[in-house]
Amino acid sequence: MELKICSDRLIGLFVAGKAINLSDFFIGKSITFTLKSLKGLFKSLRTVGLCYGATLETNESDIFSSSKLCVKEICLTDTKSKTVIRHVECLRTVQINSQSHTCIKCSEHKRHKKYDQSKIKNSDKENVNPATQQKTDVTDQLRKIAPNLSENQILLITSQIESSSLTHSKGVRWPKEIICMALTIYNRNPSAYKDITRNGWLNLPSESLLYLYKNAVKQKPGIIPTMMAWMKNEVVRLKVETEGYYGGVLLDEMSIQEDLHIVNHGNSTSLFGLVDCEPEVMLMHCSNEGKCESKLANHVGSTFSME
Repeated sequence: MELKICSDRLIGLFVAGKAINLSDFFIGKSITFTLKSLKGLFKSLRTVGLCYGATLETNESDIFSSSKLCVKEICLTDTKSKTVIRHVECLRTVQINSQSHTCIKCSEHKRHKKYDQSKIKNSDKENVNPATQQKTDVTDQLRKIAPNLSENQILLITSQIESSSLTHSKGVRWPKEIICMALTIYNRNPSAYKDITRNGWLNLPSESLLYLYKNAVKQKPGIIPTMMAWMKNEVVRLKVETEGYYGGVLLDEMSIQEDLHIVNHGNSTSLFGLVDCEPEVMLMHCSNEGKCESKLANHVGSTFSME
């Protein structure tokens, strides 16, 4: 606090370079140079309370920081340090007879800042999906209980917990990894897949859902454009170099069901599954077996592109 008394008897009071309005403390702007007047002036100045800034508690220190509107300060009082926040337009003084050591500007800024922070926290809590939060909590607990579990094992366990909590299977949203795993099991052994689901060993996608994914690409002889487009998207997703787009052709065979012989294409019908070999092979078969007849095949040729 700085007091200036000019030769023309005008009084000026300054705190940290800021001029203070003396009329707020019932102090006149001029004075007569007498002992009584000077004593009265200094006695009145004792009623001027200074603003020490808004004190921050320990748990509030991270909320506030220096910015364009406020300055964060560390003050030393009674050999103890405390952190305060001061508004850039701090009044530097408090109202007369005020019990607080914080001016209106600093206290209001702290109050509004805490209110804004509480609104942000509440909005974050509202935006959190309870189901997602619960799934995250379960995943964290599983990692603590069994840190050696793989990501696929954790995903399978969490999917079982999620599916068991729903009353109807149609409400389950299966992760793509679970659907891929279920398709692999079903394609290899549909009977085993049915036993696993019906006996309650695992909750897995229904057969109707697997049919949708399995028949997403219509199977037919020759090159399937949809399959080629899927292969192109996969190499792009995996960020394969352009040179890796080209490869050879792998010929293989896979078993087919014995009862799949007739295939309907609209109004036309085709017969599949008969052994079609060269005439020499057919003649050799006739000579060995003593009879000429067509046999149903148990394997079909398949072509795969090599990347």
